[in-house]
Amino acid sequence: MVSPQKDASNGKQQTNRKQYQQLPSPDGNGNRIILGFVLAYLGKWATEPTIQKSDFVVAIGFFIGITLLIIALYRILNNRLPEQKEAVDAYYHRTLKIFMLGIICSFIGTSISILQGMFF
Repeated sequence: MVSPQKDASNGKQQTNRKQYQQLPSPDGNGNRIILGFVLAYLGKWATEPTIQKSDFVVAIGFFIGITLLIIALYRILNNRLPEQKEAVDAYYHRTLKIFMLGIICSFIGTSISILQGMFF
């Protein structure tokens, strides 16, 4: 038999999940697709025989972008949500910021790599 305390806490968790599901969330599939693209491009880029001065900046952009995208993916898939609605909203917005920053850093690294291939 389940105790009333467990039922009450389980009800809170269900309510928080429903509130969180009502928010538009960054798509976990989109994150995985972008992360896969960045990793594939990094694999291609890393095997190029030429080494240039801007390679360090490209590598830093890729590393930071990949790290942030993995953190965002963890936060998207995490099912332990805060209790208060305001905390759930803050969690969502922070996850979105991490996701967008990861995309921006990866884009900068990819752009520099493409530009150095075109002009140098």
